[in-house]
Amino acid sequence: MTQYPIISISKVQKYLKRERGVALLTVLLVVAIATIAAVAMATRQQVDLRKTENLLRMEQAWQFAYGIDSWAIGRLIEDRKENATDSWEDVWNNPIAPTDVEGGQLSASVADLQGRFNLNNLLKEGNPSSVGLDRFRRLLKQLDQPPELAEALLDWIDADLDVRYPNGAEDETYINRQPPYRSANRPLSDVSELLLIKGFNAEVYTALRPHVAALPEYTHINVNSATAEVLMSLAEGVSSDDAQVLIDEREEAAFTDITLFLEHISFAGKKVTPDGMGLDSNYFQVNGDVQIGRIRLGYISMLHRPKEGDLHIIKRNAKGFLMSELMLVRAGTEQDDHYTWLSVDKKGNPAAQASTGTLDQLAVEVKRKRLMLLVPGSDVLLTCVEMPGSKRVPASAINFALEEQLADDVDSLYITSGIRLGGGEIPVAAISKARLNTWLERLKEANLQAAACLPEALLLPWQPGNWSLMEEGGQVTLRAGQYQAWV
Repeated sequence: MTQYPIISISKVQKYLKRERGVALLTVLLVVAIATIAAVAMATRQQVDLRKTENLLRMEQAWQFAYGIDSWAIGRLIEDRKENATDSWEDVWNNPIAPTDVEGGQLSASVADLQGRFNLNNLLKEGNPSSVGLDRFRRLLKQLDQPPELAEALLDWIDADLDVRYPNGAEDETYINRQPPYRSANRPLSDVSELLLIKGFNAEVYTALRPHVAALPEYTHINVNSATAEVLMSLAEGVSSDDAQVLIDEREEAAFTDITLFLEHISFAGKKVTPDGMGLDSNYFQVNGDVQIGRIRLGYISMLHRPKEGDLHIIKRNAKGFLMSELMLVRAGTEQDDHYTWLSVDKKGNPAAQASTGTLDQLAVEVKRKRLMLLVPGSDVLLTCVEMPGSKRVPASAINFALEEQLADDVDSLYITSGIRLGGGEIPVAAISKARLNTWLERLKEANLQAAACLPEALLLPWQPGNWSLMEEGGQVTLRAGQYQAWV
């Protein structure tokens, strides 16, 4: 007969109590994990919803922006049919006041770029223009800025490497700067390039900005729309009172004969050359501001209206954040924790010279400015993918189309896409999650937060049909398209 060990009732009760305690802890742990997972999923869902909403609103804002450009083109075409001159009395100078649209508001205006001094007029047919140089020197003088800056600008845009002593500057001046760079030796693509040139600091740039433009060819000054300072630069000795008389007269009726303009009493006894002066304009600027929901888009388009042929858009630039000042921060390397930053005001103009230092030093200067992180071009893939159809393309389809261009696994990358371009292509940017997270963690440790990240290669100037190239520290960056660049 088999005998079994006798177990006391008290021992059994203790065992069952212990098991119930473990079971209770297990249940609590499962509930905690489920709660954390639910909160995480709900948070992720809210973030995805907000991101989707922002992308939708931004696309809507750009569609309104394209509509503003079409409105401006129509006004300029209508104006060309009405008269052969261009002045502030023309139909294109009727701005769109803040107007309610579906989901938001928009406003727009058109400016005559030939009413400003074209900085590229310092060269004519590849050679220095004495007329352009004299006028730019006088403009600088009128604005209480050093006239000798004209030589530094001329060295920047001419094709040679010869320094115009004592005030010029070529590569040997710029390669000693931090970071080093070379002189462009080509015409300016944008007025903001002035900040790269010897002697042109934020104060000079701010003073010049309303009175200058960077146009892609030699152009005349439209005397019917020129600012008072530009009119005063036409000849030595033209006073502010003389310029005001000209402005008052053209407000009554635009000048229609350049000879009569030159014979005006304001130029009596002054040596004025008709070279580089005219009564009409071919280049205009559209200033648009669109707000859809929480998204606010400000942008600038340059339009070219040739005497013959169709009017077309040369370039279109977003102004960026408009609600507050912006701090552009150039990311450091893994070995170097020093960063370079530049403060930009609400109008997109530099508010001070660039600074270099640690993130703790940056934190002192940021204050209430929004921070935009500039990511090195070598760490970002910028390309375009062709996707059929016209509807929104799912992220999975874009990732699949990119696989052949990627050296890393798709899951290890952050991939973002932009608005479909006119040719059907979709611009795409891809960056390592680990690399981007490293920068963001560094910022977080310094109590900083990036409002957005931007590939620094997209800061290079670009115009259709042209490439921009930058050499820095043995590394060459090439921008070949609106959303395409290689390092």
